Amino acid sequence: MSTHRYHKYMAVWLLLGISAAATPTTAQAEVHVDGTVAAVHVTTDKDAIPDVLSAFEMPFNLRYHTSVPLDGNVSSVYSGSLAHVISRLLGDYNYYYVIAQDQGTMEIVILSKRAEAPMPVQKSAPMPVQKPTYDARNGR
Repeated sequence: MSTHRYHKYMAVWLLLGISAAATPTTAQAEVHVDGTVAAVHVTTDKDAIPDVLSAFEMPFNLRYHTSVPLDGNVSSVYSGSLAHVISRLLGDYNYYYVIAQDQGTMEIVILSKRAEAPMPVQKSAPMPVQKPTYDARNGR
């Protein structure tokens, strides 16, 4: 290979290397799932709730459907049964799940976000009770 051609390719590789190094990278969080349905161990680090639920898809044949956006990220270690871990993850949502044992699948349906604490109901003042009066003249 000639020296001119070597320098030409070296310049191209150098530019590619510099541009790759200058490209911003995003750190993608990972969800780690170990265990069984009866005893699962999940580690998250700033993961979105949909990402955590998606991590259950392969090991537990789990699917989920939602009609509301699942807000927030979670950073924690969860341990317990799969149902217990899901209840902690979806504590702010109204949901139900169906287990099809014959197919070995689990499906979670997320219906809505739980409402904020209801305002206390103000009790109305009791109506005054009028005592019956006795009129001796009329017998009433």
